[in-house]
Formats: sequence, structure tokens, C-alpha cells
Amino acid sequence: MMKKKVLFFFILLLICLEFNAVYGYNKTQVVFSSSKNLDSEKINSINSNEETLIKSGGIEGAVTIAATGGPLEEVTVEACQYVTTTDSTGFYYLYGIPAGIYSLIFSKTGYNTITLNGIEVLENIIIQINKEMTAPTMSIYPTYVDTSMVPNTQLTVYLTISNDGNGPLHWYSHIVFPELYKNNIQDFIDNSYTTINKRKLCKTQIDYSGYAEVDPNQTVPYNPPAKDIWDVLFAYDVDTPSGLVGLVSAETDRNYLYTTKWSGSGEIAKFDLDGNFIEIFYIPGVIDLRDLAYDGTYFYGSDASNYIWQMDFDTQTLVNTIPCPASQVRSIAYDEDNDAFWVNNWSEDLKLVDRSGNVLNTIYAPPSMYGSAYDNITPGGPYLWIFTGTSTGDGCQVEQYDLNTLALTGVIHSVSGDFPGTIAGGLFTSGDIEFGTWVLGGLAQGTPDILFGYKLGYWPPPPPPPMEGIIVAGQSYDWPLRMYSYGQTPGTILTADIIFTSEPDVGTITVPVILTIIGSGVDNVPVISTKLNQNYPNPFNSSTTISFSLSHRNIDDTEIKIYNTKGQLIKQLSIDNRQSSIVWDGKDEKGNELSSGIYFYRLEVGDKFIDTRKCLLLK
Repeated sequence: MMKKKVLFFFILLLICLEFNAVYGYNKTQVVFSSSKNLDSEKINSINSNEETLIKSGGIEGAVTIAATGGPLEEVTVEACQYVTTTDSTGFYYLYGIPAGIYSLIFSKTGYNTITLNGIEVLENIIIQINKEMTAPTMSIYPTYVDTSMVPNTQLTVYLTISNDGNGPLHWYSHIVFPELYKNNIQDFIDNSYTTINKRKLCKTQIDYSGYAEVDPNQTVPYNPPAKDIWDVLFAYDVDTPSGLVGLVSAETDRNYLYTTKWSGSGEIAKFDLDGNFIEIFYIPGVIDLRDLAYDGTYFYGSDASNYIWQMDFDTQTLVNTIPCPASQVRSIAYDEDNDAFWVNNWSEDLKLVDRSGNVLNTIYAPPSMYGSAYDNITPGGPYLWIFTGTSTGDGCQVEQYDLNTLALTGVIHSVSGDFPGTIAGGLFTSGDIEFGTWVLGGLAQGTPDILFGYKLGYWPPPPPPPMEGIIVAGQSYDWPLRMYSYGQTPGTILTADIIFTSEPDVGTITVPVILTIIGSGVDNVPVISTKLNQNYPNPFNSSTTISFSLSHRNIDDTEIKIYNTKGQLIKQLSIDNRQSSIVWDGKDEKGNELSSGIYFYRLEVGDKFIDTRKCLLLK
């Protein structure tokens, strides 16, 4: 019996040796594709190191196209330093790999790279790994941007990046500006600082005037040491051009500056951002306004009573009266994060009250103060700035409360150090009245009354668009192109190229951008006030309403165009009679109902691209 076993193993050994003589390695299991043939050169290479082969194994398999199932040639397959490519049948093989743990990588231009980690290669074993490779696509709509803006405005246009392939698309973007555009921006920044310096008010003595509103209860001087001297961005005598005295408040809607007379007939004085006097106007039912606040639409203030007036300065009307039983309202600041108002009277507690007069928070026993301003831009905030120093000879200063701790931070700046003889008035913050600058502005009461602005820091514009991202198969992303015309003059033409690349590389797409700076006359503004809104409902089943606004008078060259994801025009909707909306029934030009999917609607004025948005039709 023993002899038979020895004979059996001897015969088996001879068979294995014969197998090795042909194929060059020992293995206990071999799985080959029927299409694979080893040439003599590879056989000789494999046979060149018998010791390595005894301790090695291999990987082989086929790579196919996921979309069709057909073979994919010239795919690079790597396992550490062992590299091969697929042949015309999509087959690959990696033999003579030492036993161990490997990452197996499949890569080909235009296809998604596949990485398989933890692949174990065993001695004398050939394992088979077949893979399907996916491929994304990249298309961008619109293919160019040609639009116009008036100076000192912002505009966002969306570029839709679509992936109609069957694998994820990792896209990248960068913006290329012509050198002339860079020079224009630098010249603008340099000139801005020169202009600001010219607008500074010299530190001349300003006589205190009895027209100022003084805190009658403050008898002990309150004059903390000044520190952190800030740049004075502007300082305007508002008494002389307006012919008024006793002005006290300060606020801005980012287009104009406003101040009010604290004891009079309800005078509201309006100035442009360069300090030029525009007009005096009145709001029926409103008099003796003290500090002011602005929420982006309406102005708010009081005559130091237990209510807040809500006012529209554009129409010069009283919109609403908000009860405020918690406090007399002399100082007021709009807290946009809570949609509420910080209010108080002199040195009484500061109360955060909502639009119904309910108290949300309290800062106890502040110094005697006149104006306040909310600040959620300065790092570490939000903060509340208060304007203290409300009696003759005390000096005045702005101070900072940390609204996280409800305590003074110790950050103080002496206003009377810049404008001697003044006392506290109204206060505001704004980010749009000086390019790139976060401004703390106010009214220093004196003779004359001075409307001033300090640089608090840099005003952050909206966050830059993402420069890269991943779009899964069959999806799209609206990339925001943000354009600014600060400091530009009508007639200037600015250009740029937005370049999109991808991983895997499916081609480079360049979107040219032309921005023309135009005047502010009605006939010369075909686009800046024109707005395209999101359709409603969205998604929609049978029809959807597309709303918009138009600033131009001639509507003959204006229309809505509907495109599919391939960029094909499928429907044109004409606009008549100064419409503000139009209904799309989800059909093409021939009246055929369209299938479910993503579509794009585009508002055009003449041959200039205005805006485009995406909608979803679901049947």
C-alpha cells in the first residue's frame, strides 16, 4: 500500500514538472480566459527566476465597458511596480508577483479609475479579477456669458455643469483674467485710497453746541482711554448743506446716508455716499427721530417712546408701529440673526425685543449711550457697538459688547479724539458703502454735526464659488459666477475665461465672459435690473410659471427659451405687454409633451445672455 502511495505522488510530481516546463511556474489552480495566449518572450521572462516563481502568484482578468459590455483595451493595470495593459480583447495578466497584499489599480484616460485595496496574492495561485469601467461626461450651459452691469453692483449668473455619463465626474475650475483687467482692478484700489484720503476731515476743533441732545442724568464723566485708532473713511458736515442743526441719527441703505433732527418737525436729511446733500423729506406721523436701524427693506426708529416706527424711506410712508413696552427707544440696532431689535434709553438696560415687543435678551446697566449698531462680521462676534459719552465735556467713544457673553470687550475708540467737542449720536454698520471695507458709521453731535465712518475691517464679499466638486452620474451642479462692478466706470469692458477640467479627463471646456459697464439711465440698462426667478412649482407635472422682471422699455427683443440637457432649443416663449411671468406647459414647439427630466429656461434680451435656471419635469 505504501509503495502505491509513493508511486502516485511520483507520477503527480512528474506531471507538475512537465506543466512547469511548458508554462514556467507551479500552481495549484489556474483560471485562464479563452482569449489569452502567452508568447515565448513572456515565457522566457517568467522562467528566468525559478526561486521567485515558486513563491509567487498572479492576477489576470478582463476589463469591459460598463455602458456596452464590450472589451476595453489599453487599460493600465497596476499592482505596486507590476504593470501591464489590456489587449484588444480587454484581457490583462500580471504573473510572477511575489505573495503579499496589494492595491490593484485600473486606469484609462476618460474613464473612472478603479482601486481595489487588500488584494491578496498567494504562492502558486492565479486569481481572476474582472472589472467594468465607467466614464462620465461633462457639458456646461450656457457656453458663454455676455452681460452688463451698472457701477458698484453685484450680479450672479449660474453655469450648469452636467454629467450625463455613468460614472462620477470630479470637475475643477479656474478663472483667467487678461492682464488689462488686473491692472484696472489695481488702479481702482489705489485710486480708492486716494479718494478716501481726500475725503478725510482734518482734526480741527469743533465747538460744542446746545443743539445736541444731552443725557441730563450723567454727571460723572465717562471717558475711557482711547486705543485702536481706526482709519477715518469719511467725515461730512451735514449741517451746512442741509441748513439744519440738531441732527442726531445716522443710518444707510447702502445707497444713501440718512440723518434726522431730534427736536423739530420730523425732518429726515438724505445724502449720497460721497456726502452730497440730496433732500429733506418727512414721513407723516413721524417726528423727533433718534437713533435709526435698517433691516434691508425698512428703517426703524422712535421718538424715545415705548414703540418702534417701521418706515419706508423710498415711499416716505409709515408702514407699521411696533409696541415696545419693555423700554423707551432712543438707541436701536437691528439684530439680523434674531430678527429683533436691541433698544434702550440712555443708561437703562439694553433689551433685545422681537417684532411683537417680547424681550429675548438683556444687557444690564450699560454706560450712558445714544446709538448702537449690530456687527456679525467682525471675527469672534456677533457684537453690539454702542456710542457712549452723552454729556458736554465728557468726550465720546464707540465701545464693543460681546453678545456671546453680554459683556464689554474693552475695545474702545475715541470719536471725540478725532472730532473734538462732540458727543454721542446714532450709530450703524455697513459693508457696501466702501469697497471691500466693513464700516462703523455714526453721527457725532456738535457744531457742525459730523456724519463719519470708520474702517472696522474688511467686508467679506459673498464666498467665492467652489473651485472643484464631484457630480454623480446623471446629475448636474449650478456653479455660481459672481461678478462685481465696484469702482468701474460706464464704457469699461471686462473679460475673463472660466476654464473647466475634470478627473477623469473628459476634455477641457472654456466659457468666455464679457462684462460691459453701462450707465444708469433707463434706456441704457437692458439687464442689471432684469431678474429671472425660479419657476414654480418645481418639480412640475403639467405646467409651471416662470416669473421675471424687466428694466428695459422695448420688449421686442426679449424672450424665454427652453433647452434640454444637450443644449438643444426645444421651445421659445415670447414676452408681450410688459409681462412679469409666463406659463410653460411642458411641451415643445410642435406641441409634443416632453418626457421627464431636467430642462433649462433662459431669459434673453437681444443677443445678450441674461440669466438661466434649471427646472425638473416629472410625469
